[in-house]
Amino acid sequence: MDNTFEHNQIHFHYTDKGKGPALIFLHGLGASLQQAKEITSRIKGHRIVSMDFRGHGKTKRFVTASDAQMEVFAKDLSNLMEFLGIHECILGGLSLGAAVAMKYALANPEKIKKLVLVRPAWVNQRDPDHFHLLKLAHDLIQKYGIVTGREYFTESPDFVEVKEKFPNYAESLLGHFSRPQADTSYALLKYLPEDRPIDDLTQLTQLSMPVLVIGSNDDPLHPFSYAETIHSHLPNATLVPIISKYLNMEQHNRELQALMASFISS
Repeated sequence: MDNTFEHNQIHFHYTDKGKGPALIFLHGLGASLQQAKEITSRIKGHRIVSMDFRGHGKTKRFVTASDAQMEVFAKDLSNLMEFLGIHECILGGLSLGAAVAMKYALANPEKIKKLVLVRPAWVNQRDPDHFHLLKLAHDLIQKYGIVTGREYFTESPDFVEVKEKFPNYAESLLGHFSRPQADTSYALLKYLPEDRPIDDLTQLTQLSMPVLVIGSNDDPLHPFSYAETIHSHLPNATLVPIISKYLNMEQHNRELQALMASFISS
């Protein structure tokens, strides 16, 4: 069921379906809770909750630098859990969602029964190189607007190079010019890459709950080395590689959904 709750004059769009132990799954940068619904579609016997982050999907927001912080997104998650009366849950997320999930879990480990980190794109480094095309998109939208900015973006040498090697990733990048609120929340593309979910890798040793880490090779935005690094610092984690979504989307989704369902039900 689709609903909204209000906090600080922002109406957050969320879904809350099913009965059983709570599972909250968080979407990636530029996506929406529809992504989370697809990933969790094979999971039964749980109360499945997701939300549109501020400036995403149906959660309307003109995003500023102060909004585009993982601490803010983690607080939004906390507010949703409080609103729904969820005191503990299985928590997961993809990319940005994984970063926010880590941020929240480190601050509230007693509330997390299991943790799922899918294709992490952040660890402890600010502004890593793999975000440079997202930041270029921000700069061009800010300077030229959506339409002209997209034209300049498609002509940039870095985009042309990526398109030749990973055409599906290139198409995903162009989605940042056409998604809902593209013209009002482009600040996310600059300031979230400059943030990080943890300051030091040793913080991860505090997370003793079972953790599933999923990553892919041939994924230019989500380096598999990040999944490996996170896994190596967690005391109770499993790392599973799956095919890159940019090579075979259908197989990637099948593998991801199956892994999620198995880990959640085990």
